[in-house]
Amino acid sequence: FILRMIQGLIGGFVPVCAAMTVAVTPKEKMTYGLGVFQAANVMGIMFGPVIGGVTADLFGYRMPFILFGTLALLSCLGALFLIPDIKSSKKPEGSVWKDIIYFLSNPTVRLMIFLQFLCNFAMTGIGPILPLYIRGMMGGDAKAVATIVGIIIFLAGGSSAMASLRVDRLTARHPMHKILISASATCGVLFILQYMMPNVWGLGFFRAMTGLFMGLIMPISNTIITLSVPDDKKGTVFGTTTSLALWGNVAGPVFSGALAMKCGYASVFWSTACIFFLVTLLIRSQHHKIVAAQEKNA
Repeated sequence: FILRMIQGLIGGFVPVCAAMTVAVTPKEKMTYGLGVFQAANVMGIMFGPVIGGVTADLFGYRMPFILFGTLALLSCLGALFLIPDIKSSKKPEGSVWKDIIYFLSNPTVRLMIFLQFLCNFAMTGIGPILPLYIRGMMGGDAKAVATIVGIIIFLAGGSSAMASLRVDRLTARHPMHKILISASATCGVLFILQYMMPNVWGLGFFRAMTGLFMGLIMPISNTIITLSVPDDKKGTVFGTTTSLALWGNVAGPVFSGALAMKCGYASVFWSTACIFFLVTLLIRSQHHKIVAAQEKNA
C-alpha cells in the first residue's frame, strides 16, 4: 500500500504532457492534438490489463510487477533522451491553491472537471468488482479470469482510443456541447445494459461501447477547457484540472467497492448510470457557456 501510494505521488507527468501538447499544437488542431494525447493514454490502459492478466495467469502474480517495472525504466530513458526541452514562456504566479480557486471559479471549466472526474470514476470504479462479477457470471467455468478481465478492458480501451483519434472530424460537423450531451447520456444507458447482460461477452461488448463514447468526452472537455481560459493560463490549467479529475481514479474504486459490499453489484452499475444522466442535464443547462467559449476563440 505504501509503495503504491508513493508511485501515485510521483506519477504527476500526465498534466505536464497535456500542457506540452497544448504548447506545440496549433489552435485549429487543438481537438485533434488532445485526441491523440488521450488515445495514447487510453492505449496504455488498454494493453496493460491484457498483458498483465496473461502474464499473471501464465507466470504468477509477481511477474507483472517485474515486467511493468522494466517498462517504467524504459520510459525513464525515453523521457531523458527523446523529449524536447519545452519551457513555459511565463513564470507561474501565486500558489497551487490560488490556481485551484481561480479555475474552479470558471463555471465551464468547473463543469468539464466534473465530467472528467466522472469518466475516471466510471472507468476505474468497476475495477474492484469486475473480476468477482465475471467469476460469478461464469460459475464453475471460472478459468483464466485475469485474462478475460484484461480482454474486456482491452476492448473498452481500444474503442475509446479510436474515438479519441477521430474526435476532431466529429467536432468539425457538430457542436461540442451536443456531442457531450449525447455521449454522456449514452454512457448512462450503456452502464444499465452492461448489468442486464446474461453472459461475459455481452458485458464485454457494451463495455467496449461505453469506452467508445467516453473516448469522445475526454478530448472534447480538454479542448473546451483550453478555450475557456486566458492564453497565459493555458500552460498551467492542466496541472490543476487533471489533478482534480484524477481524484475520480481514487474515489471510483473506493466508492464502488463499498457500495457493492453494502448493496450488491447492481448498485454500482445503476449509480454510475444515474451520475451520467445528471451530467447530461448539467451540460444541457449550461451549454450556452460552452458555445460562448467556442465563439470567442473562433
